[in-house]
Amino acid sequence: MRSIAVGTGDYEKLRLPYITADADIKVADLLVTSGLGGVYPPGYPVAAITQVKRDPTQTFALVEAKPLARLNSARELVLIWFEPPTTLDLDQAPAKARSKAKRAEQLQSVVSRFLGRSLKFLRGG
Repeated sequence: MRSIAVGTGDYEKLRLPYITADADIKVADLLVTSGLGGVYPPGYPVAAITQVKRDPTQTFALVEAKPLARLNSARELVLIWFEPPTTLDLDQAPAKARSKAKRAEQLQSVVSRFLGRSLKFLRGG
């Protein structure tokens, strides 16, 4: 089965929010890379399932996993976020640019605190 692991802000915990309540998953199951995207080879160990809670009234189970990597000593990380496409509104363009710069500063601050050191972000156009 395929899913997405999501960080929780805790080095020792990932969540898998899209596992259906009837999925065949249990504590101690190993999560591995799928190989999709070509970044990592398939079968690379990522985490072990630590908790599975099922509620028959809910579509999805509450699933948590412990990363196998020591995330608190990571030297690199990948940040993925989605920004919906925008239309050009000349009256609001300066405000949108300031808002985007402020979000970038906040993100840099969060990541710097996460890694315990300051970072320099390079962004391609």
